[in-house]
Amino acid sequence: TGARSSAPGIIEITGHTCDLGSQGYNDGLAIKRAEAVSEILASAGMAREKMRITGKGKCCYAGKGRGLDRRVEITIKEDIHSEKGSY
Repeated sequence: TGARSSAPGIIEITGHTCDLGSQGYNDGLAIKRAEAVSEILASAGMAREKMRITGKGKCCYAGKGRGLDRRVEITIKEDIHSEKGSY
């Protein structure tokens, strides 16, 4: 089944970057990554008002290799304060 706009909760989409480049560049890149995923979810029927886009640039990289640092995480929250699951 596809994404449904009637699904409860908030979808938090967080873009991440590696440690290469400046803080400002990586912050912008992290947001762009999250926005790209939000576009895919919206095209599948997810309501945009249920999406919260955030970015964690150079300040928050995992340090486990650039391939793992360059990622997008999606967290499904029951409401804005209650985490339901992370994928």
